[in-house]
Amino acid sequence: RAAAVSLDYEVLAPAVPAGRAHLRLILLDGSDCTDRCDEYPGQFLENYYSFHHVLDDVGRGTVTVPLVGSRDDTENFWRTGWTGIVGNDVLDPAHVSGWRLEINVDSTGDIGSAVAGTVALKNLRIEPFQLGASTESGCVPVPGLMLNTSLPGLFAREEFVVKSAACCAMCAEDDACAFAVSYGTDCFLPSGSGPDAQLVPEVAYLVSP
Repeated sequence: RAAAVSLDYEVLAPAVPAGRAHLRLILLDGSDCTDRCDEYPGQFLENYYSFHHVLDDVGRGTVTVPLVGSRDDTENFWRTGWTGIVGNDVLDPAHVSGWRLEINVDSTGDIGSAVAGTVALKNLRIEPFQLGASTESGCVPVPGLMLNTSLPGLFAREEFVVKSAACCAMCAEDDACAFAVSYGTDCFLPSGSGPDAQLVPEVAYLVSP
């Protein structure tokens, strides 16, 4: 089961002028499509956007985005309403039927102005969940077991925790934390404090086939 989508990039020549261009990864969700579902560019599917400002500096990197999306503009994938249908307004990873990549240039320049640069994109892929149980020496991965971090009230999300080891360390520092879920740029820890924080209802557990 996928938790996130990743894309490798290499900026060979930075965007000039800087600050005006960014990369977009768009996922196409067909969960509510009934007709013309395979028609390019996906106007009859739900379109979920992610935005990545990585084009201004030479170098290599990886964009990793958790597969969580809605019409909320703070989500990892945002259904902007610019293209596609409303559908059920929630990104359904099991029904992603396509994707698009866009390089967008803003409208702050003069009419006819351009932005120049070169970027190579490769290795678009899905990322599995990483679940670890906290121990005194670190986290122990638990293969085949996943936690549904989207259920309300069960987890607290810490943003911009890029490495799973850092997420593990946050859990290890909290005596009430028994496990942590790390993917993309987010770390999920059981919400609340004290022993009850370790008691997660069975519905929160998902076992992958």
